[in-house]
Amino acid sequence: MTLQAGAQKLLRLAAAGGFLLLYPLFFVYHFVVGSGFIPPFVFGLYGPATIFIAAIGGLPLALLIRRHTGHPMIAAAAFLLFYCTAWVMLFGYAIPDTPYLDQVNFQSLSIILGWGALYIVGLFFPWQSRTLKLASVGLFAVIGAIIVANTSWSGLTLTIPGQETGDVASYQGFARSVFVLSFALLAWSRTRSEQIGIWLISSLLLFLISARSEFAAYIATTLIVAFVIQKAHPARTALLVFGVVVVWVLTSGLGTSIAESLGQSRHVGLLDLSADTSWNARQEMQAYAIDQIAGSPIVGDYGGHIYFDDMQLGSEAHNALSAWVTFGLVGFCLYVGLTAAALWLSIRFFLVQPMRPDVRFACCMALSVTILIISSKSVYWAEPALAWGMVTRLVIRSTWGPKAVGLGPARNLLRLKRVGQTERHLR
Repeated sequence: MTLQAGAQKLLRLAAAGGFLLLYPLFFVYHFVVGSGFIPPFVFGLYGPATIFIAAIGGLPLALLIRRHTGHPMIAAAAFLLFYCTAWVMLFGYAIPDTPYLDQVNFQSLSIILGWGALYIVGLFFPWQSRTLKLASVGLFAVIGAIIVANTSWSGLTLTIPGQETGDVASYQGFARSVFVLSFALLAWSRTRSEQIGIWLISSLLLFLISARSEFAAYIATTLIVAFVIQKAHPARTALLVFGVVVVWVLTSGLGTSIAESLGQSRHVGLLDLSADTSWNARQEMQAYAIDQIAGSPIVGDYGGHIYFDDMQLGSEAHNALSAWVTFGLVGFCLYVGLTAAALWLSIRFFLVQPMRPDVRFACCMALSVTILIISSKSVYWAEPALAWGMVTRLVIRSTWGPKAVGLGPARNLLRLKRVGQTERHLR
C-alpha cells in the first residue's frame, strides 16, 4: 500500500469514526451517562472526538492537499485556522496577563480544533461505506426510541435525566446530533417515501428536544430543498408540504390535546418573541457585541463577551458578529466568506445534480448553517466547518472545473472539465 493510499484510508476512517462519535454516539453517550449507567469518563465526548479526528487525520490531510493549497476553499480554510490560532496566541497569551482569559483561550482553541476536525470529516466523508450507513440508520432508530421513551407527552418536551449535574449535554447538544444525522439520512435515501418518513420523524424529534433554532432551520432547509427538487411541479410541491404538515401535526399530539401541549412547549415563544426571555437576552448580547465592535472595529475585543454576564462563558452574540468580536475584522470576513462560498457553490452543484447524496448533504448543511449563524449560533458553534469540507470535496472531486461551478451563468455548469490528478486524491 502506498503512502497516498494509506493516507486516504486513514482519512476515510477518521471521517467515518468522527461522524459517528460527534453526532449519534454523542447523543447515546450523554443519555447513558445521565441515566447513571456509566460514569462520565470521556469529558463530554465532543472535545476528545475532535482531538481523535485531528490526531488521525491531520498529517495525512497535510500530505494529500499540500499540492492543492492554491484552491480557494482549501487556502481560505487553512488560513482561517492559522490566523485564528495566531490571534489567540497573541491576544490570549502574549499581550495580556489576565487570569479570566484562560477559559476564553480554551474556548477559542477548542473551536479552532473543532473546525479542523469537522473539515476533515466533510472533506473525506465515505459516502460509499455501507457500514457507516447501516450504523447511522441503527443509531437513528436508537435515538428515536430514547426520545420517545423520555418525553413528557403532556408538554411535548424531552426530559433527559442528569442534566442538572453538568455532566450531560444541553438540549442543544442533543439537537445537534439529530440535526446533522437527519441530513445524512435524507441524503442517503433513495425514494420519496423514505425522505418523507425521515423528515417527519426528524421534525418530531427536534420539536420534542425543544431546540427552537435547530428545529426552525431544519424545517426551512428541508422545505427549500424539496421545493427546488419539485420546482417543475409546483402543485405537487404545495400538496407535499401540506400533507407532511398535516401528518406531523396529527402524529405529534399522540392522542393528547395539541393546544394544551403546545402551550407548555418552548416553541410557543416563537409566536411572540417580544415576550420571550431567551430572545430578549440574545438581543442584549447582540447590542453589547455591536458596542464592542464599534469601539474597536479592526481587532474587535478578544474575550470581551465574558464581561456581559459576570465572567461566564456563553454570553457572546448568538450570530456571526461574535466572530468579529473574538477574531477581529479579518477573522469575521474569513468565517463569513467561507460559509457564503460554501452556500453559493453547493447551490450551483445542487441545481445540476440534486439527487447526488454528497451534493444534497453539502447543500443542506451549507444552507442550514448559513441560516443559523445569521440568526442564532455564535462562532463557537463548529458545524459550519462540516459544510466547508463537504463543498471543498465536491469541487475537488467534480469533473466540473472550479470556474464552471463558481462563476458565470448556470449553463456553464454543463461544460465538463476534468481536474485530473486532483480528483483522484479524494476517491
